[in-house]
Amino acid sequence: MKLRGMLEGVDAILFRDHKLRPQAIFRQIYKKGVRDLEMYQTFNCGIGFILAVPEDAAGKILRRLNGDVIGKVTPGRGIVKIESAFSNRQVEL
Repeated sequence: MKLRGMLEGVDAILFRDHKLRPQAIFRQIYKKGVRDLEMYQTFNCGIGFILAVPEDAAGKILRRLNGDVIGKVTPGRGIVKIESAFSNRQVEL
């Protein structure tokens, strides 16, 4: 994930529960023993394109694009925190 340029002074937290679930091929790879961190460093696991928008504009944009909220931005140190779709672990990139 190439979010680093957007994350000066903030962290991105990607939620486990949203409608952009990893495709079956990613679950098969994970079951072969690839760890959560490697899954998210190597593959996008089904998240191909995101928009970062102000929270008060999200509803209108979601309705127009038929999208879903997959995370949030919080004050931080430029870290991407992912609630893994494969386990109960949190991955930090």
